[in-house]
Amino acid sequence: MDESQKIIFSTKALLLHRDKFLVLHKKSNNRMPVFLWDLPGGTMAFGEAPEETIIREITEETGLIISDLRLYDTWVHQKDEMTQLSGVVYLGQTSITEITLSNEHDRFQWITLDDPEVDSVHPAFRPKVIKLRNERASQLPNDASLK
Repeated sequence: MDESQKIIFSTKALLLHRDKFLVLHKKSNNRMPVFLWDLPGGTMAFGEAPEETIIREITEETGLIISDLRLYDTWVHQKDEMTQLSGVVYLGQTSITEITLSNEHDRFQWITLDDPEVDSVHPAFRPKVIKLRNERASQLPNDASLK
């Protein structure tokens, strides 16, 4: 590994409200392409545990206070030749849909797991949304079992 290369650890959350999950849109002056939706979350501060990071980031970015989160999956994304992002995704639920956005985001949306907008979720997190959709679909009774 080149000494100038770095790995940044970050936490993200799939926050569910009934059959929808929350996505955030970063302002265009940030580093993410403006056409992508992001999941709530962010970079771990020195001395924080991942659980503390995700709770802090959700509160900062959305105004929501979420305590019922469970570890769902991991993710890796090579940002550029010198930077790799790595982290965990938590799964949580909320009964509140009113969001107070931070100054780094310009809008939010609650979308269903099968919404075409899933294709616009950041490529590091899109597979996690699809995984959750498939898990939920496999738990539904099929038409044959209803006859």
